[in-house]
Amino acid sequence: MPFDPFSPHDPFLVTKLTVPHTHTHLLPRSQLIKRLDLAIERKLTLLSAPAGSGKTALLQLWTQDQKTPVAWLSLDEQDNDLVRFWGSILASLMWYYPALKTPSLSPPFERHDQQASVLITMLLNTLATFEQDCFLVLDDYHLIYHADIHATFSFFLEHLPSSVHLIVASRSEPPFPLARLRAAGAILELRASDLRCTAAEIAAFFTDVVGLSLRPDALDSLQTRTEGWITGLQLVALSLQSMQTPQEQETFVATMSGQTRYIFEYLLEEVFLRQSAVVQRFLMETSILSLLNSALCRALCEWYDGSDLLEIVDHRNLFLVSLDYQHAWYRYHSLFAEALRHRFRQHYPERWSLLHQRAAQWYLEQHMMSQAIEHALMAGDLELAALGLIQVAEPFLARGNTARLQSWLDAFPHLFIRTQPPLAIISAFLLLLSSRFDAVEAWLLDAEHVLNTGNCPFPSSTLSAGHLRGYIATARAALALNAGETAQAITIAMAARASLSEHNVLLQSLLVLNLSDVYELQGNISSAIQVLNEASVLNETKKAPFVLLDALGDMGRLQAAQGHLYQAGATYRQALDLVREEAGDGRSLPPPAGKVLIYLGELHYEWNELERALHLVREGIEYCQQWMHLRHLLEGYVLLLRICLARETWKEFFAILETAQRLIQESQEISQQIQVSSPGPKLLQAIDQIEALQMRLQIIQGKPEDAERALRERYPRLEEHSCVCYACATVFVELLLALQRPEQALELVEQWFTDAEAKGQVGRIVDLSIYRALSFQAQGRSEEALTVLQQALVQANTGGYHRLFVDKGPSLRPLLQGLAARGLARRLVQKLLDAMPPQRLPQIFSPDRLSQREQEVLYLLADGRSNREIAAHLVLSLGTVKWYIHAIYTKLGVGSRTQALAEAHRRRLLG
Repeated sequence: MPFDPFSPHDPFLVTKLTVPHTHTHLLPRSQLIKRLDLAIERKLTLLSAPAGSGKTALLQLWTQDQKTPVAWLSLDEQDNDLVRFWGSILASLMWYYPALKTPSLSPPFERHDQQASVLITMLLNTLATFEQDCFLVLDDYHLIYHADIHATFSFFLEHLPSSVHLIVASRSEPPFPLARLRAAGAILELRASDLRCTAAEIAAFFTDVVGLSLRPDALDSLQTRTEGWITGLQLVALSLQSMQTPQEQETFVATMSGQTRYIFEYLLEEVFLRQSAVVQRFLMETSILSLLNSALCRALCEWYDGSDLLEIVDHRNLFLVSLDYQHAWYRYHSLFAEALRHRFRQHYPERWSLLHQRAAQWYLEQHMMSQAIEHALMAGDLELAALGLIQVAEPFLARGNTARLQSWLDAFPHLFIRTQPPLAIISAFLLLLSSRFDAVEAWLLDAEHVLNTGNCPFPSSTLSAGHLRGYIATARAALALNAGETAQAITIAMAARASLSEHNVLLQSLLVLNLSDVYELQGNISSAIQVLNEASVLNETKKAPFVLLDALGDMGRLQAAQGHLYQAGATYRQALDLVREEAGDGRSLPPPAGKVLIYLGELHYEWNELERALHLVREGIEYCQQWMHLRHLLEGYVLLLRICLARETWKEFFAILETAQRLIQESQEISQQIQVSSPGPKLLQAIDQIEALQMRLQIIQGKPEDAERALRERYPRLEEHSCVCYACATVFVELLLALQRPEQALELVEQWFTDAEAKGQVGRIVDLSIYRALSFQAQGRSEEALTVLQQALVQANTGGYHRLFVDKGPSLRPLLQGLAARGLARRLVQKLLDAMPPQRLPQIFSPDRLSQREQEVLYLLADGRSNREIAAHLVLSLGTVKWYIHAIYTKLGVGSRTQALAEAHRRRLLG
């Protein structure tokens, strides 16, 4: 069965669980072995050192000396899937410790309904009952980069039973809680300095292992020039063994010079050139492969019998690592392979492309499309790479795996993509999914032009012209939606749906998602939920996690807007559970899960479960960063900022605010191109929420005039209801109350209240009812205030609303106390009072340190430059300059240019 990293039945699992096999006699390192024996007293043993430092070899020696079994797992890049990673750990432990095999534990590659979190908990519980000491070696942990794996492994490490001992080998320091482990004396560490060979070990290596007798000064020279690097010493030994006399060997050692890298390259050339011409050719031609077996090598090198040369290279210890005891699969040492590839490209460039092409064709025949695409691109065979990419594009889009698609597309010349409608359309969709709308239409026009000429290069049943035109219509519907042209979006979407086959589930679903957004913008929530339900039902059985997450995520958000918070939470959890069930092959959640996690975090925030909300939003942001979806990233940062305001963690607030502003600055051209009326595209809504939080902070600081100035700069016609987004409208209400203008505040609240009632937006109705109560209170109309607030509490109680009340701050406390005194909703009122801070601090932390760019802007402000002059001087957009000025004002705690310069002089920021 061919190796396929996406397969739930990984044929290489056994090779990952066995200690790497080598014929090389290893250098006995008794002192290091003694240190490793202390692993039984530690929770974690960490070997962290550069490549070739002898980490794996040392662990091989140590495992051979152990009387009890040691579980082994060799990690690779494919293990950057949460369930696959933990499934492999479980498989290794069960392989070496059969007593761990229980009915409750089954590897996820055999049973698809396991979830990673459940698996970890069950594993910890099982290990806690294990009576004997248990060792697990994880080799090459530096290949793991997935944040979820680091987090869950740290959790596993912290809750590890005392009888279990982890040994991790890595080229870089893993992100574990090492400081805590050191303080607790629970870690044993071996670093590069520990693994370097001593003078005595180098002498023993050449005398006892290699069988060479070198003079003391030659050994000293080798120690100095290789810095005790064991792989370098092995390369030296291979070169010296090929020399006939001691004089040759001494001359060779004496004339070595240069940096370690050049010494290594020179030695490699000496080793390589000592081989026969046939072996040299084999080494170079097969070096392009990350994994070797006889069949694949024969496909590349048509001139030899595949098994013989592999055996020769293996027996000569030419840096070929056997991956199994049957010697069927191998890989080269990575440094050796890199050197071979470099020489191959230099001397035989004409065969480089040919062999990559053959490898691509072999992988294509094995239906291993990812590897086929990689080799086709290396070969420069754009047609073959395009063929593979087109076959995987729709499944990748359905799973939300956009990053890999984008990396492949980046390897194609733009002119080539423009002539291939499928590639142009995929490019357009990737731009859409990352909220980069400005360049989408150009790709669609290119695709349309080629289709109209009838010269589509890939006329297959799955990529007919009609199918491709369906993609184009779907993309244009999304463009119209994001430009605020809702009528046009509906027209395009409806026409496209009518022309598409019912079997084209992905496009039908994407069009439905567009329609739901249009209905939502029009205030037709029931129709939006109806079409979202249609999309989710379609994709529960069609294995499209991206669409399923998008549909259920949006459905839950609309349910929350209608006041059904608990129902929304159930919808979000259903979405995540369905995708985890689909990911039973060991793959982690796809990046689009980020939006659902953020939305779920918003619910827990509203329920005043701040720790849970914080955990969810941080996890969601990590997924959205992989997805590179601007809107959902900003939504995540909005929630983080709200949590910081609630907890009054000001330093963190400003750090997150700066990150969000920088993200907006980098995408300023996008926000300038999408100019529509309220409520506007969701991207602008997220940007408005960031702005609103900055203004709310100024009000909390006791600077309502500064907030009003910023608000009026953003909305010149501020008093007009239709010109202001909801987030900024509520800030305006708070501002008017702070400025003791309650009549004007109530007038604005009533306009929004009528709009919210018409749309059935219960969350907004409750929120605005609180503002109505505060406005009545400020006018001295206490009875009306208490009546309105009581009605708000009745509506809030069914959905579990808490933060809508608590976030209003101490100004709401007297009204809540008045309701409690009358015995109304006493339990809920007391809960809200307990959660409410006693008072808002009039002055809060504001960071002194400006970024380098902010300092440049400040100097130009001091020089009397206008915003436009600053933009021209720094080659920035006007909008970006405004963002920097807002950041400066926020950090200095001021609201105007004059105040900023005065404060900057006071703090001596201008020299």
